[in-house]
Amino acid sequence: MAEVHTWLSGQVKLSQPNKHPAGDFENLRATVAAVRPLFGAGSEELGAMDKQMAETEAMQASIEAVLLQTRRMKPDAYYGADVEEWADTSKTVLRVRTIRGVYAPVAARQGDKCFLHTIFLGQDTIAGTTNPLTGHIMYTEGILEKNL
Repeated sequence: MAEVHTWLSGQVKLSQPNKHPAGDFENLRATVAAVRPLFGAGSEELGAMDKQMAETEAMQASIEAVLLQTRRMKPDAYYGADVEEWADTSKTVLRVRTIRGVYAPVAARQGDKCFLHTIFLGQDTIAGTTNPLTGHIMYTEGILEKNL
């Protein structure tokens, strides 16, 4: 927790801060909850740990508020590349794979909140055969309606 606290305390001073990954933050909360029984109720160590966790969560919330104010939809540009790869595990046949893709921002309103979904859309051509267009949501973040 001390490493996350130290890293976040440096980030809150920046004009374009980064937040700690949400999944890692959930793991940190779970770890803190797991070690709580090791300390006696009202112990000095438990109080220090709770204080540091509260400060860490407050810094994370502060950074998320800054990011929410500054997050905008940005168009992405198509990219493509040819890659040579082995066609089989015996490594006897090389084939050319053309990878084409774009990250598409999509805004959606759910109730009174707006979200920015970043979707990857891609289509590969392998050995001259074009595969169907595929896509998936990379991540979802909150966005203010005025920033759409």
